Amino acid sequence: MSAPTATPALQRARHVLSAWLPGRAATRVLERAIRAEGLRPDDVDGETMASLLLGRVYRDLRDTVPNVTLRRELKRLARSLHQHRATPPQGLPAGDDPRIAAHEVATPTPAAANVPATAPTAAPEPASAPVPSQPPATRHLPSDPEVVLMALAVLEGVDGVAVFDAVGRKLDTRGEIPDVDALGRVIAAGGGLLEQHGPLRSVSVTTSDGVMIAVPVPPRWIAVSGAPDMNLGAVYAALTALEEER
Repeated sequence: MSAPTATPALQRARHVLSAWLPGRAATRVLERAIRAEGLRPDDVDGETMASLLLGRVYRDLRDTVPNVTLRRELKRLARSLHQHRATPPQGLPAGDDPRIAAHEVATPTPAAANVPATAPTAAPEPASAPVPSQPPATRHLPSDPEVVLMALAVLEGVDGVAVFDAVGRKLDTRGEIPDVDALGRVIAAGGGLLEQHGPLRSVSVTTSDGVMIAVPVPPRWIAVSGAPDMNLGAVYAALTALEEER
């Protein structure tokens, strides 16, 4: 029986890790992470490899590789693998097709009918004020935590993402969040108090060390931690995109 063949994603990850580890050591780290997920080397596509890099591989290396760029380089590789995964092209909705838009702009409006000068003109109806749309009270994200973790963990400036259950127990993480177990308990307790005053969409806390966003997704919580210059707009845009994918 032939040995499993390493996929291009696995080969690429091995090449990057070889910058810090001898070739055999890099291979062992990757194989250990793959086995822990119950996979084979020929099962590892780009999306799976990206998840492993930000999860098990990062946790395995952060205490053994004295290199300040480790997290940045692993994240850069994970983002590349994640963004270049094979997805079928999506067509534009009819209303967003630029050809249709151009046609509508170029189409002349019918000439107004000749109206006798003595004909009374009806007063236009007053325009009703638009009713602002309200976001749903609770976010509904994809049921697979892995999809949510990866969509947020690859964003620029994000250091780590964690999923907690309703009482703050850590379920899974990508990247690094300091004191993650204590953070989960604080989020669950504090979020519960805030929800007594109305539906809660998110909580953002900024300190001199960075930014943390907590998002309730019943029955779970999502926490995103990053540098002080983390782009909050990008995080919220990713959350909105995840809601639309659901």
